[in-house]
Amino acid sequence: MTTSIRTTQQLDFDRCYRAVQSRDARFDGQFFVAVHTTGIYCRPSCPAQTPRPRNVHFELTAAAAQQQGFRACRRCTPDAVPGSPRWNAQADLSSRAMRLIADGVVEREGVDGLAAGLGYTQRHLNRVLTAELGAGPLALARAHRAGTARVLIQCTTMPMSDVAFAAGFRSVRQFNDTIREVFGLTPTRLRALRSRSVTTSSTVGEVSLRLPYRRPLDTRWLCWFLSAHAVAGVERVDLDNASLPGDGWMYRRTLRLPNGPALVTIRPAATHVICRVAHLDMRDLSVAVNRIRRLLDLDADTASADAALRRDGSLTALVDAAPGLRVPGSVDPAETLIQTMIGQQISVKAARHHLRRLVADLGRPAPWDSADPGDAGWLLFPDTATIAEQGHRVLSGPRRRIDAIVAVAEALAERRVEPHAGCAASDLRAALLSLPGVGEWTADYVTMRVTGDPDIMLDRDLVVRRAATDLGIDLGTAAAAWSPWRSYASMHLWRHRLAHTEPMLSEPVLSEPMLSEPVLSEPVLSEPVLSEPVLSEPLLSEPRPPGPRPPEPRPPEPIAAPTATRRRSTMTTTDIPSPTPADTAVGQAGPTARWTSVATPDGTFTILAADDDRVLASGWTDDPDYLTALIHRAIRPESVQRTNELGAICDSVESYYAGEFAAVGDIEVHQRSGPFLERAWSVLRTVVPGEPVTYSRFAELAGDPAAVRAAAAACSRNAAALFVPCHRVLRTDGSLGGFRYGLTIKQSLLTRESDRPD
Repeated sequence: MTTSIRTTQQLDFDRCYRAVQSRDARFDGQFFVAVHTTGIYCRPSCPAQTPRPRNVHFELTAAAAQQQGFRACRRCTPDAVPGSPRWNAQADLSSRAMRLIADGVVEREGVDGLAAGLGYTQRHLNRVLTAELGAGPLALARAHRAGTARVLIQCTTMPMSDVAFAAGFRSVRQFNDTIREVFGLTPTRLRALRSRSVTTSSTVGEVSLRLPYRRPLDTRWLCWFLSAHAVAGVERVDLDNASLPGDGWMYRRTLRLPNGPALVTIRPAATHVICRVAHLDMRDLSVAVNRIRRLLDLDADTASADAALRRDGSLTALVDAAPGLRVPGSVDPAETLIQTMIGQQISVKAARHHLRRLVADLGRPAPWDSADPGDAGWLLFPDTATIAEQGHRVLSGPRRRIDAIVAVAEALAERRVEPHAGCAASDLRAALLSLPGVGEWTADYVTMRVTGDPDIMLDRDLVVRRAATDLGIDLGTAAAAWSPWRSYASMHLWRHRLAHTEPMLSEPVLSEPMLSEPVLSEPVLSEPVLSEPVLSEPLLSEPRPPGPRPPEPRPPEPIAAPTATRRRSTMTTTDIPSPTPADTAVGQAGPTARWTSVATPDGTFTILAADDDRVLASGWTDDPDYLTALIHRAIRPESVQRTNELGAICDSVESYYAGEFAAVGDIEVHQRSGPFLERAWSVLRTVVPGEPVTYSRFAELAGDPAAVRAAAAACSRNAAALFVPCHRVLRTDGSLGGFRYGLTIKQSLLTRESDRPD
């Protein structure tokens, strides 16, 4: 492994290190942290102790870290993060190459095929990727295959030999060597260490995943867009189903993939999108995941887009009404182009009617047999060769439009024009404009969806123009200020106009916005990776989910850093109540638990309690699912329900912020772990407000002066923040150390307690 510290010139070391210190999950996938002292690489939000600056450097891609001999962290699984938004935002060669690598081009066509698709020689492509991303196309594809293999190993019961070839490896030996190098484990050991709660599928050709995304996410906009453009027989949106999680909708469609079709089912959840892929040739897993992510625009940096667009006063209200708006992408560029041309100059409803007829006459039935009635009756969208041959017979409308659609289908079938995700937006737009019947609106709309370019202004769209007129916006002058987020500005204008007639768009969104500003001022890079398995947990003895949503910002105030020696603690070990022994029977939390939230000066504070009003988890977040994942599996509730009946617990929080710091100490807490951690949590509840202790002193009070690391682990694994005040533990030098909910809140709590009257 390399011992030199090298951070690529495209990454600013100080900004990246601040992102690592904050453990902000929004930066996951935008760069990777290589830790020299451990030989591993991590995501920025890794829950492990933050390494010292001299012991790390940052890489644009996981492949670059692997090339230098670093293995993936088993704690934060850096291969299971959203892709980088930079790949869509840039039109340079490396960004376009990454889009095609994510689509499996190297596995299907080799590096020669990748270079040909980009219009460069293999030698030039290798030189550019190595210089800009730290790894060549083979290394980048290898990292991509490793991520695919991990998902197959942990989400299916497939034999390892089948996993190897399905992930794209040429031999079982190559597969074994790669898994050992990337994850530091054999494939068998990697499967054995998966969480017991991971749902594995024994059905051939079926896998369920959860697709992470960067918050916020406006799921109502995605639901409307997908349902408004759904083609009967090919795709379907089920609305208002009480049996579904989240806001009650589910999207299903057939997907044409390189090795055969599949059926995809998508359901939104609070922190991820649940995706089930059935009837799948497992060689196409990474391709299917990549195309679904592009369809839903899950890799977007909407926080940055919203912040930039809010600066224009004419868009502020629109962004505040729908934070996290996405630009829906395309799963099949040819299908998107044909559908768009059929919908020219007619209503969306009329376009669906014409497309339904086209699919009913020319669509091929899905080739699978299934006992599940929900998997029957599906059709595949007609391929371009079939449309070119029989389009005149099936299509209706003006003769000129029909001729244009058939001519474009012929051009696509003969590969005279090849729209794909690796095209530069300007090149694709020019190629589309050269086709008959394709005007500027069609070219802009298709280019935006196929390439994912965030900076295309749909200023020729009738709905966008009417919305701008309603708001008094001159698109000719205002749009320039919205760059590089003009695609998202177009979606906001589109949604604003449609919200008057579409009730769905006036309802609240599922995923709330993240209000704090990013630590970095500019986006940084990463490589495309797969999502993690449904219900998967890090390979540890206790669950450690990614870092929580950053707290809501509050006005800054001058505060002095507390020190461990300002007051000497008068606490002794005889003051500490004994924890429940590990071998003593402890009551379970029960199948359900209740949660509620309290507004505090430090942001929304959520409490999750058992039926007997014992606090199971708490913290400065509005996401009960996040808190649920913190609870030890032995007492973790099966479901949580919102309630207004936790009055005594809420009152104690309000009393704490009113200066009665002992109030939270009267609330009973229920946590489970080993004997030392349970005793350490009891110790924390006796630390006097305003008299913080060091980790060394904390270990001594917990009964083992040598267990400083274990004492630190007790703080990091504490699920019941504030009620078990782990914020009162500092480093030996008096610095703050870490805190799950951010150092700003930790500093605020310590300052508040230090200002109490004697």
